[in-house]
Amino acid sequence: MASFFNLILDTLAPESLAVKVNNGALFTSSVSATLGVTIDDTDTTGYQMKIWGVDGVAAEEDASWESFAASNHSARRRRPEDRQCQGAG
Repeated sequence: MASFFNLILDTLAPESLAVKVNNGALFTSSVSATLGVTIDDTDTTGYQMKIWGVDGVAAEEDASWESFAASNHSARRRRPEDRQCQGAG
């Protein structure tokens, strides 16, 4: 009996990726912030994202891939130079 699977590698970035901190504020002096992550792609099936550099998730290897959700994500910063966001779609 033959076994097989299909693997699709999507290397295209999502359309019009936007990340807003505190609903588009120019800056924040608070250690807590809300990240709004949005894209213009109609179908986001299979899209995943990682957020790190926040309280409890210092490095990329500590972050888990999670399904993309066009919503707000709470974040507590560690140091300004540590904040990073990476998306895959």
